[in-house]
Amino acid sequence: GAMGIAFVPCGPSNADSSVASSVRIASYPSLEYLEPIFELKLSVDTLAKGTQNVKLRPYILKRLDKFFRGDLTSERNYYSGLGIQYVNNIEYEKEELSDYIKLDKESRLQAMESTLQSLQMLKQSLTEDIANDDVVTSNAKDAKDFLQKWFDMLPSKDFEAVDQLFKSTRGADANHDGKL
Repeated sequence: GAMGIAFVPCGPSNADSSVASSVRIASYPSLEYLEPIFELKLSVDTLAKGTQNVKLRPYILKRLDKFFRGDLTSERNYYSGLGIQYVNNIEYEKEELSDYIKLDKESRLQAMESTLQSLQMLKQSLTEDIANDDVVTSNAKDAKDFLQKWFDMLPSKDFEAVDQLFKSTRGADANHDGKL
């Protein structure tokens, strides 16, 4: 389908991360907000690696079909909502300039949106009768990079903590039924 030019992510850049790093934040949301987004990151990283194996692509396409299925109830909208919820729960210092806060929020939301758009483009490129390897690889890499960019805007201690939390709960949940 014809996609409007506005939806083409323009590659991860560091142009706006200078504001994100200088904006004064009083507190970040708790790890429960971060954990499902961390799970998305693990999936996207695995998926990006998997696209390099042509034999795995039908399974990846099936997974992406499921990810985008269901309009309002799709996983795509779920993660988009989680990204928005996370950003809305960041508390900025009282004296911080509203323009800086706006830019910070926008760059975070854009990184998440670009991740999801790249996944959509990956799905599209895998749907082609003869998939173009360069396009598939590039879309998968973009999804991974944009999501990494989202995580790069977080305090590293939060990233390490959610990584530990994930490893310990996954370790405790040996049969992966979601119950410890």
